[in-house]
Amino acid sequence: MNVEGPVGMGKRAVRLTFFVVTFLCVACVRPAFAQEAVVPFLDGFEENSLGAAWTATGGGTVTVSTASSAVGLRSFSVCDAEATLSVADSELGSNVWVRAYLKPVPYIDSEGAPAISSNSVAGFYINSTGSLWVIHGTGYVMSAAAPLATNEWLGFAMHLNYGEQKWELYKTEDPYAAPLEKADSFAYDFYTGAVHRSTLSRVTVRSVSTGYVDAVAIAPATVNPDLELWGNVMAVDLPGKQAFMMPPPPYEYSGTDSTLGGQLGYDLTNGLATGDFIYFLASSGWKAAELDSAPSWQGDTTNTIANGQSFWANRIANSADSAVFFPFAARPTNAVQTIYGTNNTDRMGWNNLVWPLALSARGQAEGSGWHFDSAANDDKLWIYNNSTYTVLKYISASSHWSRVGQRTASDLKLVPGQPFWYQRRVGSDYTWDPAD
Repeated sequence: MNVEGPVGMGKRAVRLTFFVVTFLCVACVRPAFAQEAVVPFLDGFEENSLGAAWTATGGGTVTVSTASSAVGLRSFSVCDAEATLSVADSELGSNVWVRAYLKPVPYIDSEGAPAISSNSVAGFYINSTGSLWVIHGTGYVMSAAAPLATNEWLGFAMHLNYGEQKWELYKTEDPYAAPLEKADSFAYDFYTGAVHRSTLSRVTVRSVSTGYVDAVAIAPATVNPDLELWGNVMAVDLPGKQAFMMPPPPYEYSGTDSTLGGQLGYDLTNGLATGDFIYFLASSGWKAAELDSAPSWQGDTTNTIANGQSFWANRIANSADSAVFFPFAARPTNAVQTIYGTNNTDRMGWNNLVWPLALSARGQAEGSGWHFDSAANDDKLWIYNNSTYTVLKYISASSHWSRVGQRTASDLKLVPGQPFWYQRRVGSDYTWDPAD
């Protein structure tokens, strides 16, 4: 895929190219007659089309199909061809996130490293042994990341910092929506031979043999000063024209940074758009805030949204799907939560939570599978996934969680960042430590 800057008005284009085999930043001219994708942008190709903002060139094929996918039913394949997405760059600024799930084929080593043009700023490729090679300054260097699988779905995200002329690469071999690990502990330099450097205006995918692409997302990036400390990000898809539960960034926020007026609110703008609302439960009841003009929130910007607490996002006013990019900490130290009982008149036993740890956890046939150690009989979990709920009930006589209508929840998994409701059926509160 390629990322490039605006064309026209005396500006030259700079693009970042993610090939299915090789990924490079190259400058070029916009495709004729191409429309522009509005940012924030997300496309899983479920409409069975690339859309008007994509153009296909080359002698091969670019095809949307159900042959393979990272999420949903469809992706698109590229074989001996190039697919290019034109992007409206007016809202991007100097920091940009670009994500794609790819099912790549390895680069043929005998052909040598892919050439870097004088308009390239960043890129990477995977060689025949699965090693990841990235552009850093004067050319390619081998990443310290462990070799990656090929011909399997991999997740990649790039953070492009045009202001500092640096970029970072994140990757995962885990299923879709898992946290992405930073490939190296440092940021790479833009290619020193690059002539033109600007903000994103194109994403291009190339492959000689058949590779697949899914879940392409682009969003403005806010700068989190501690992101390099943790080295991980999580991308959460946000459907347009809907209201839904979502997690806060699974990150080490504290003090005023845990509010919409602090770093938390700043990070949440990586994918949300003007007019989006957030609703959350504070100690004094439900609170609301509207994204006015990123990163400015109007409404309640002083109450804390704790790690481990989920909230509602309302994107009814925005039709476009998007993805939001969060910094990810392995285990926030303040993930401990109070689970309120029915004596709390503002909550009446309802607690909106999120699984805050980096590792998934399954329920258990006996005992509290997710460390709800003081669960009471008939307490319920309403686990949210793709606008539907799986409901579990706690059976104190046998000390296990049971799916409604089934025996146990031993096969059910809570994944990092998954939101859910805990319905407490008794008056007393208790403390939940998911890592206890």
